[in-house]
Amino acid sequence: MDTALANNYYLKALDNYPYDLTEFLEAINYALAYDEDHADAHCLMGLFYMDQLQKFDDAKYHFNKALASDLDNLKAYYSLIRCLIATEEYAQAFKVIEHAQKVKGISSEALDHRIAIIMERKLQFRSAKKFLKRAIEKSYFTSDREFYESELSRVKDKISKRKSKKNK
Repeated sequence: MDTALANNYYLKALDNYPYDLTEFLEAINYALAYDEDHADAHCLMGLFYMDQLQKFDDAKYHFNKALASDLDNLKAYYSLIRCLIATEEYAQAFKVIEHAQKVKGISSEALDHRIAIIMERKLQFRSAKKFLKRAIEKSYFTSDREFYESELSRVKDKISKRKSKKNK
């Protein structure tokens, strides 16, 4: 019964996030009270801490709790990697990516995109370009392909600006 209640409160929290944070917080806290190992609730709480409060340590705690409860929780992998990139913990992000690549259902092109973001943040634009091209090759949804192409365009712009600075 507790799991059913936790699921109901989780769905209520999901429905309210991020539009009504008061209702969201009430529902997510009930979900976690009824099931302290509810992976999806922990992942959603991690997103709240990361995106709304910029409390990255709290966010990482919840993403890790989600993965401890469910090693196949795809949202938790994507969110934890994004959080680690935001905090410039690139070595740890690579470890999570390496593990995530073995999870059934994970989007390898989304992981390539995250690697490209790390490379770009480290100013390794050619490597970023390589991983974005791989993501484009692997993508099979038009919207994903267009997104990765726009990301590639941004990286190419940075490369050309860097070249023009060197030529001056």
